[in-house]
Amino acid sequence: MPSEQLEITCKEYQPIGSIKLGLALCNENDGGDLKFNVVFISHYRPEMFGPEASSLQQHIESCQKHLFRFCCSYVRDHALSFAVITKTREPELQVAEKTYYTDLANNISLHFVYADKVEKELDSYSAGLSSDLVIHPGSTLGFELFAVGKKVIFGATLDPTLVNAWGVAHYVDSLPDDVKTEGELYPGRFSQTMR
Repeated sequence: MPSEQLEITCKEYQPIGSIKLGLALCNENDGGDLKFNVVFISHYRPEMFGPEASSLQQHIESCQKHLFRFCCSYVRDHALSFAVITKTREPELQVAEKTYYTDLANNISLHFVYADKVEKELDSYSAGLSSDLVIHPGSTLGFELFAVGKKVIFGATLDPTLVNAWGVAHYVDSLPDDVKTEGELYPGRFSQTMR
């Protein structure tokens, strides 16, 4: 969120990056078997489902579901390896998240990279760094990977009303113009971003 929206004043703002990303870059060759053609960074949240889900959460989930299905079609058509970098950390929620994506994948082979803050804290970074293409609805990890030169599609731009409702338009709009492609479905709003 820009400092003016937080009502914070400063003389100079210098984003310096992520400590975890720096550690992952130092260990980039230690990725082991975390090499995929395509990775999808999950934005799964239990609060996206059920009667208490806010309209924004439902909107995000709808976009995520469509984006993931597009990925599945692409992966199937091109016989590519595909992984999901999960969001949840608790074992019972990880089971629910895996079921969510497995059901959407419709028999596509998926590898799951679990977010584990204790034993494999950098696996999500390693999977993203060693993949050919990163796709996400709206993930700080996706922005971090883009910053180090990975090919990234910012999927929330699939629906420009979501970009505005979610409050991420300023992040997407501030990306360099030479990495944006204007979409036919939503003129005036960039529908995907890649390096």
